[in-house]
Amino acid sequence: MHGGLAGASVFGLPDGGKQFVNDTRAFTKSAADTVRRKYYSFKHTGNRVKSEVTPQCTPHNVELDEGKFKYLFGEVTSGRHNTLRSNSMRTVFGDIGIFNTQSGIRALREHLEESLKLSNVIKTSKNKHGVFETRESLFWGPLGPVKLVATWEVLKDGTRRFVTVIPMK
Repeated sequence: MHGGLAGASVFGLPDGGKQFVNDTRAFTKSAADTVRRKYYSFKHTGNRVKSEVTPQCTPHNVELDEGKFKYLFGEVTSGRHNTLRSNSMRTVFGDIGIFNTQSGIRALREHLEESLKLSNVIKTSKNKHGVFETRESLFWGPLGPVKLVATWEVLKDGTRRFVTVIPMK
């Protein structure tokens, strides 16, 4: 050994800790899957409002404008507030390894559509512009999760039109 820990095996393990790292990754993935299942099966109660709108959606009655992804990935420069918000969302998605690429957009789109099949409505509201649902979900990127709070307009035929999402690290 040349001073300190140089040349010593990590954690005193003969394989340099490789098996420990592999076991930890497997445990983390397993734990993450368990958390994800429990989160999605969570029944919202208390001060959370259950949806009184229409039943679960399928991708056949979802409207998600492709232009929204420009906003989510930092490509909006229409005003100071929108630019700051757009850049902030790009940073949060980047932190979990989701970027403005075909695969990143596809992953986010699929997640948002799949989240409509869950009992995850935390708020419903109605105003002169229509009926809206706010939904929570846990979105996993390659580098970890982020909580999404998405707002959808509920059209008269039950179609959900994506309005916005707030990623919360």
